[in-house]
Amino acid sequence: MRKLLALLLAAMTIAGTAAPAMAAEDAPPATVSKAYVVMDAKTGQVLLQKNMYEKKYPASITKILTTALGLLYADPDDKITVSQETVSDIWKWGETTHLSLEPGEVITLRDALYGAMVESANDCANAIAQAVSGNLSDFAGLMNEQAAALGLTETHFTNAHGLPDPEHYTTAYDMARITRWAMTVPGFEEYFCATEYSIPRTNKKNVQRNIGTHHHMLVESAYHYPYAKGGKLGWTTEAQHTAVTWAEKDGLSLLCVVLDCSDKWGKYKDTAALFDYCFERYSMVSVKTDDIAAYDIPVGSLTKTVGMVHIAAGGDIDVLVPKGTAVESIALKYQIPGRYRVNERIDPQVELWCGGELVGSFPMTYTVETYAPAEPPAEDTAAGGSVIGTVLKWAGIVLGALVVLLFTLRAYFMAKRRRARQRRRQAQRHRTG
Repeated sequence: MRKLLALLLAAMTIAGTAAPAMAAEDAPPATVSKAYVVMDAKTGQVLLQKNMYEKKYPASITKILTTALGLLYADPDDKITVSQETVSDIWKWGETTHLSLEPGEVITLRDALYGAMVESANDCANAIAQAVSGNLSDFAGLMNEQAAALGLTETHFTNAHGLPDPEHYTTAYDMARITRWAMTVPGFEEYFCATEYSIPRTNKKNVQRNIGTHHHMLVESAYHYPYAKGGKLGWTTEAQHTAVTWAEKDGLSLLCVVLDCSDKWGKYKDTAALFDYCFERYSMVSVKTDDIAAYDIPVGSLTKTVGMVHIAAGGDIDVLVPKGTAVESIALKYQIPGRYRVNERIDPQVELWCGGELVGSFPMTYTVETYAPAEPPAEDTAAGGSVIGTVLKWAGIVLGALVVLLFTLRAYFMAKRRRARQRRRQAQRHRTG
């Protein structure tokens, strides 16, 4: 794993009134949920977190990725003839949430998308997988490809619905990043924010199926949250309660992910308390591109440098800071790789510091201008070439050192034997003399 360099951006010089970033006693609310994250939906900046990198079972919030991939690779008007696999797969887990789809039943992808997101129907999630990939296993592979494309290393999926599997897991942070990406997929918000839908009659069902969300923060209830715009819930015995919720207030757009919550209603209380804490304390400040540091990084392997690349911010950065923070007290601390290989993916993270206190972190949107040849160094043209070259080089050095050592030891012991023979001859002459 490559070593990261921590580089600090000099503070901007814009007049303002100084204020403490956050009082020490102003702690985030206690939660029943064992892991959570609150993230700025626009930038990916993390405002609050607890155990956000800890692997957990997601349950049905898995369907956020399923729905986004359905919209990305298929059309809502596409017809789906439900397969036997789509229906029978979910019965491996016993009685679960479903819409009683039947083999041979014809529905639209739109029906399946609403069924998965609003009703959390597991057979509808499988129908999406069928529509996109033709079978369930290939769709799980597609899910993992998308997770890898997002740079997620602590997430792995085995199915489209989220029913428990030891190899089906994520983290609060990864789930927030998946949701943030999903919100960029055209049409996704329509399903993410929906609270009800009617699936029309089909060739197998002569009745209209009316469904409604189970997310109490989105509808009139004891846990209604006035700023909530969309979300998805999950529950299994293994995962406990999980929830992803999107809320907007005063120009701020936040995502909250809670995982491993043992209390059915606690997930709402936790989410509302975390939202309130952030909405009350943060406001947005724009950092201009000209005020953001750029970096020149060596290109090549560990043993050979062939040029430099220039890495710069992709544009102005909107950051959330504690209300009243002086702009000149803002500093951005970057984690930039110490070396770069041409065309490689890098994921520099930005830590936001205000008045010397860390208040958030987020991935940097950047551009790379190459000042190096378009091809990697010759030693890198084969996979692992630079590593092999380095190993061979050091092996040669070690081997040479061993040869020198062996000759030195041989000479030492030969001289020692000669001295011993000389002493014996001298002793013998002394006795005979």
